[in-house]
Amino acid sequence: MKRSVTPRLLLILILLTAVLAAWHLAAASETAPGTLVLAFDGSETVLTPDPLAAVTVEGKSVNGRGEVREIHAEGWPLSSLLQAAEIEPEHIRGVSVLAVDGYSAAVSAEEIEEEGKVFLLQGEGTSFRLIVFGDENSRRNVKDVVRLVVEEAAKEAVPAA
Repeated sequence: MKRSVTPRLLLILILLTAVLAAWHLAAASETAPGTLVLAFDGSETVLTPDPLAAVTVEGKSVNGRGEVREIHAEGWPLSSLLQAAEIEPEHIRGVSVLAVDGYSAAVSAEEIEEEGKVFLLQGEGTSFRLIVFGDENSRRNVKDVVRLVVEEAAKEAVPAA
């Protein structure tokens, strides 16, 4: 009698998934409540947005079904947080924003510098949330943000003398 390989294969896939999930959770960077890890130029810094510097953020977010949601929250323009970390706009090509669950979104330097476009909102409790106004689909609205990775702009070559 020939045994089916399907149950064994299923068991192997379940075990592999469990091992990969455990590895991912162990590798996830731990951040203290109310802080973010900012990676730039080969180093990492812990960033604590100043609650007193928060501004009122208002706008509309549209999801994939075309449903409009009004946003009224406290937060910081992403450009202000980068400047507070002493990262000049001309050194930024873009920023990848990562959530605790591994979800991420990218914003360009042009979007970051556009007035009223890209914000990091104060989420529930001590969490943060990225919002990009003007998107037709809110896929770049990232909840539980823990890490910002700044991609450096290409450095101009200095002509030889």
